[in-house]
Amino acid sequence: MKFTSVWFARVYVLAVLAGFLALTLLLHLPHGPQHWSADWTTAHFSQRPGVQDKRIALVLISDTTLSAAKIPYLSPIDRGLLARVVQTVDKAGAKVIGLDIILDRHTELDKDEKLRQAIQTANATVVVAAIDEPPSSARVQSDFFFSKAEGRRPEVGHAYFDEHHSPTQVSGHVVRLMAAPSQINSDRKSFAETLAQAAGEHFRPVSHYISWLLPPKDGTENFLTLSAEDVLGLGPLKLPVDDLLRNKIVIIGGNFDDRDQHLTPLSVGTDRHFTGASIHAQILAQLLDHRSLRELGLVAQGLLALIAALTGYWLGQRSGHNHLWLELATVAGFVLIGILSFKFLDVIFPYNTVLIACLAGGTMGHYAKIKWKSVPQKTNATLDPI
Repeated sequence: MKFTSVWFARVYVLAVLAGFLALTLLLHLPHGPQHWSADWTTAHFSQRPGVQDKRIALVLISDTTLSAAKIPYLSPIDRGLLARVVQTVDKAGAKVIGLDIILDRHTELDKDEKLRQAIQTANATVVVAAIDEPPSSARVQSDFFFSKAEGRRPEVGHAYFDEHHSPTQVSGHVVRLMAAPSQINSDRKSFAETLAQAAGEHFRPVSHYISWLLPPKDGTENFLTLSAEDVLGLGPLKLPVDDLLRNKIVIIGGNFDDRDQHLTPLSVGTDRHFTGASIHAQILAQLLDHRSLRELGLVAQGLLALIAALTGYWLGQRSGHNHLWLELATVAGFVLIGILSFKFLDVIFPYNTVLIACLAGGTMGHYAKIKWKSVPQKTNATLDPI
C-alpha cells in the first residue's frame, strides 16, 4: 500500500509538471515563462565594451530637426530633408547608409524625386527599410520609389523586430528577438542583416535572440549619435562631419516620441524606450562581432525540468522544519546558475521553468512525507484472548 502510494505521488508530480510546461508553452511559444528573469539578467550582465563602437553611427531626425529646417509638417518626414541628409552623409564618406524611414506613400513629387536621385547617385551602398506590403498595394515603398530608377537600386531590408504577441495575454511589446525573413517577401532579410551584408559581413547567429551591449565603460554611448540638424549645419553645434562619419555604417532614422520607440530587456528598472535605429545598430554590431546567444531546445528544457522536479521531490522527502531555507537556497542556486550560464556561456538558462519544477517537486515530496507518516503502520501484535 505504501509503495503504491509513493509511486502514485511521484507520477502525480510528473503529471503536474508536464501540464505546467504544456500550459506555459501554449501561452508563449516557444520560449516558456523565463522572459522576465532573462530580461533582468540581460539588463545587468550583458557585455559592456570598453569604448564606443567605431564602425556604426546614428543620425537622428527629430522635431528639433524639422523646426530648424522650417518644415511645416511632421509626418511623413519631408523627402527633400531626407535627400539632404543622405547627400551630406554620403559626401562625408560613409561606407554604407541605412535609411530607417518607411517610404510607403506619395508626398510632394519633386521632393520624392530628389530623394530618389540622392539614393541612386550615392557613392555609398544604400539600404532602405521596408515593411511587408499587401499584394493589393503594388505601387508603394521601394518598388514604387525605385521602379523607374536608371541608376543603382538600393538594397532593401525589412524593418521588423520580433516582439512577443499572444492572443491569450496582453503583449508587453518588448523587443528581444531579431525577426525572421519577411513572410511575404521570403528573400527579404532584416534591415540590420542587409546592412551587415552590404558591409561585407555574412554571419548568422545561432538563435534569434539579440545579444545586447551595455553602455561602454568610458561613459559614452554605444554608438556615435548625431542630430540631423547638426549634421546639416542647422543646429548650434558645428561638427567635423567628414571626420565623424567617414568609412562608417550610418543609420539615418527618426527620434520622435510618438513613433518607433520600443522597450527592450535593457529597459528593466528604467522603463526607457529605445529608437528603432538604435536597436538596428545593436543587432548590426552583434552581426559584425559574430556574437550569439544560445537558447536550450524544448527537449533540453524538458530534461532539466524533469531532473529539477525529481531533485525537488527527493529534497522534499528529506526536509524538516528548515524546508523554507532549503527552498530559498535552491532559488539562489538557480539564479547563480542562470547568471553564470549567460555571462560565460552565452546561454539563456530556463530559470523559471526549472525553478517552478523543482519547487513543485519539493512541495509534493514534503506533502507526501507528511501524509505517509500519518498512515497507521501494520504490526505483528496479536489480540489477547478473552
